[in-house]
Amino acid sequence: MTAYGIDLGTTTTLIARAYAGLGTETINADIMPIRQKIMRNGAFSEINIDYMPSIAHFPHEGGALVGSEALTISVSEGSVSHSVRAVKRLMGQSFLLPEPINRTAADISALYLTHVLRGVSFSSRDELTVTVPASFTANQRRDTLQALQTACRTLGVALPDAKIGNLLISEPVAALLANLAEDLQLAEPLRRLNIDKSPLVLVYDIGGGTLDLTLVKLEWRNPAHPKNLSNLYFDVRELNRYNQFGGEDFDIEVAGKLLTHFIEANPELEQLDLTDAEVQQVRFSLIDAAEQLKKSINEELGFALPGESITLSFTLPNPITLREREYGFTDWEISSQDYETWVAPFLTYRADPRNTLYPIESLLARSDLSLNDVDYFLLVGGMARFAPLQTALQAAWQRDTGFLTTTAPHQNVAKGAAVYSFLKARSDQFGIDEPAADAYYVRKSDGFSLLLDRGSVSEGDKGEYTLTGEGSDLRLEIFAGESPETTNSLESIYPSLVYQGSVLVPLGKKYSQGTKVWIQMLRKREDYSKMPSLKIWVNTETNLVSTISYNQLHGKD
Repeated sequence: MTAYGIDLGTTTTLIARAYAGLGTETINADIMPIRQKIMRNGAFSEINIDYMPSIAHFPHEGGALVGSEALTISVSEGSVSHSVRAVKRLMGQSFLLPEPINRTAADISALYLTHVLRGVSFSSRDELTVTVPASFTANQRRDTLQALQTACRTLGVALPDAKIGNLLISEPVAALLANLAEDLQLAEPLRRLNIDKSPLVLVYDIGGGTLDLTLVKLEWRNPAHPKNLSNLYFDVRELNRYNQFGGEDFDIEVAGKLLTHFIEANPELEQLDLTDAEVQQVRFSLIDAAEQLKKSINEELGFALPGESITLSFTLPNPITLREREYGFTDWEISSQDYETWVAPFLTYRADPRNTLYPIESLLARSDLSLNDVDYFLLVGGMARFAPLQTALQAAWQRDTGFLTTTAPHQNVAKGAAVYSFLKARSDQFGIDEPAADAYYVRKSDGFSLLLDRGSVSEGDKGEYTLTGEGSDLRLEIFAGESPETTNSLESIYPSLVYQGSVLVPLGKKYSQGTKVWIQMLRKREDYSKMPSLKIWVNTETNLVSTISYNQLHGKD
């Protein structure tokens, strides 16, 4: 048995394995290399890379390509219309991506999972965990599980039903697990987190496409027992709503600046009437260039003194071919101060979810807390390496201690998922209970009614309704969104509602208009996938006519 963990990221996918450390109570985790093809001297060659770009390419002939090969071909051949990236932002939505892709986001995610699992010869004897944002809705979690099931079918690996409910873990909690696994290998005086004091930890996980915040209280289950991960209780207190904001948003913002300079350097482009495919090609190439610029700026800042501005000469990494002619620019002098000015709306506080500071305030306000009530601030994710972001967050923290980073924050999530797999393999009963990020509602003829509030881990109230017409079936439409400030006034949360699916419930016989119906949404505490079920009673509170799993809901009606 090998314990694996996968970080199915917006921009990159990683896989890790966990194993017993030198001491019987310690756990190690390593990132596994992923076999991929890259272009060298005009030809593809296979190498091992510790991450895979989350991108897929569908050539005119042959099967789908993923990772570095897909990225290289889409850019070098100018066929970005045959490529797709950042599908994680589309999870939970059932529509097909346009031709020639013609697949759902879950289908694309399955390709990534198949590639990385095939590379480690994954089998039914192994333990696996896949990470998702803490704020993923039930639909998004369902799509992730569907992608994993598809990948396992492709590989001919059986995925036991008993394991389905404990295959996912939130990215912030996984990152915290990875850090704790490393910390607990140290002598107590050298550990960064003092769990004896039951600390409150704010995990700030910012990746390529999501910003995920989670508040976790850590305590020993039994202080008299060995101080290891199996004895650690994770009390997940609060988490933010799904926030599609991350490193790619920085790249898109900077790509706009690169586009302006690109046109200035190639004025003849203004005379070209570019097709939609050509516009997409330019956009794709400039976003990639913006990512390279971000990395270069960050690398140079690593050698600079605190507060010092650096300047580099930037050349478009890959010329853009349009109408059989190459366009680009060379030696553009860009300073770190220029860059920070371009992305200032993200790094300087403003009341907007697409901001690095506001979500902290929003999260803490839900629990009537301030940063002073938090003992540790853990910064993880791919963007955690970005020096200007670290500076902005440390300034907000306003303390010399308790601000925690790691040497490879982009690997924490995958490693933590592998550690979770290792702990599950030790005990079938092991699991970390996390509250749901969204509240769930049923649509009525005159609005919506709350079924299950956010943060709930058990069951909602048994709501009483009446049939608006005669019939032998009941159509239920389920939505997810923000929690209401009061149950008497739901109008304020209407803009946040996202359709989750619908189901036609047979009532067993025809009932008249005005017949009473009771609906209750429940979430099994032992089902860590956080996908609830529904119960429906009709005419009397004892006449249960249907129990509906979340997978029975669909979004096509």
